[in-house]
Amino acid sequence: MTKLRNRVATERGTSLPAAALTLVALGLGGCASAQGGPVERVDAIQASAEVPEAELLDVGIEVFADGVDPEWDQAILNEKGVFPDIRKAEGRYFAILLKRTLESTGHWGAVRVVPKLAEGVDLTISGEIVESNGKRLAIRVLAVDARGREWLDREYKAEADTLAYVMHQERAQAARRGESSPAAAGKQLDPYQSLYNRIANDLLDERRDIDTGEVHEIRRTSELRFAADLAPQAFSSHLSRDGKGRYGVERLPAEGDPMLARVARIRQRDYFFVDTLNDHYANFFERMDPPYDEWRLYSFEEQLALDEIRRKSKLHKILGGVLAVGGLILGDGDSYGESTIKDAAVIGGVALIADGVRRGREAAIHEAALMELATSLEGDVEPMLIDVEGRTLRLSGSAETQFETWRLLLREAFESETGLPVDPNTGRPVPVASTPEG
Repeated sequence: MTKLRNRVATERGTSLPAAALTLVALGLGGCASAQGGPVERVDAIQASAEVPEAELLDVGIEVFADGVDPEWDQAILNEKGVFPDIRKAEGRYFAILLKRTLESTGHWGAVRVVPKLAEGVDLTISGEIVESNGKRLAIRVLAVDARGREWLDREYKAEADTLAYVMHQERAQAARRGESSPAAAGKQLDPYQSLYNRIANDLLDERRDIDTGEVHEIRRTSELRFAADLAPQAFSSHLSRDGKGRYGVERLPAEGDPMLARVARIRQRDYFFVDTLNDHYANFFERMDPPYDEWRLYSFEEQLALDEIRRKSKLHKILGGVLAVGGLILGDGDSYGESTIKDAAVIGGVALIADGVRRGREAAIHEAALMELATSLEGDVEPMLIDVEGRTLRLSGSAETQFETWRLLLREAFESETGLPVDPNTGRPVPVASTPEG
């Protein structure tokens, strides 16, 4: 019995440090993985020659959804590190970055950001922010053409390219000194540019899989969908729609159809409005860019600190628990050495637990610092003045409000040109009732 007791005591005395060392090794491994390896940079594929206009598809990019569940309370938002005000601004910022990326490739026609998807666009793209914290970005992207055929439905993830943050710091430091830097002279790199490039390349892969006939079909369908939205009684019969929401062209309007000509003129006005709205989005982007760069850089550093603190806090609590429990398991040692080992284990374990709690409090301080930055970014587009049929109208409120108001004005303009009545409740033309025969 004595030999067995001594053996158990010996095994307990030697196994605790081994367990602790194992946990430390796991912790260090976690630290290495948290930092991540080198970021893979992906370039957007550029057009090798000018694409004929008839082969280009116009693209509408909806402002990305913020991904914030309205049921989340402040505690959940804090836990997830989500700031609704910043997410709202990011939804616009990311959509503009994707727009600029697609435009830079030369593979597409007009690329426009819209507050809400509407009829009459060759290819529509919507997205939702899954994660965004300066260190990591994840976006869910859905792309559908005017026929209702899905091109993309996938989640894109990326770790921040730290070179972008280094360049940002260099530019900021040079600006404070009143100097220019090599980084300022070159093209500004977004920390997640490779993510947008991957989206652009995937869209191009899908575009290359369709032939010229399909491109023309998409363009005809988007034209007729816009017409049917304005005048369903005149154009809805030109389209079919199956159970999967896919559209097909049943017949084309007669050549020189005056109603279609009116629709085409209104569509040009719609382009003008959305282009004007995109000028405001561009201004918003430029205003947001400097403070957002600062926020992302700070958030990147904060996220690194949070990841490290949380890792160490968890590790220290585990180690503290192991050592404290191990010290209690040793029981009342018969010798001075055993008693010393037990006391050291308990004291060391409690100290590690206390350190873990302290680090958890530090994490809360970092999170609070991030929340203070959430009020520095603007959200709404400035009021817009626009001419409609010789009348100068002022659209105010958010971009979404202005867009909805504009759509009503379009339908009113269509009514004035065609004499078709418009439902005052919906702003849509009223279908003409058929007269019974006989």
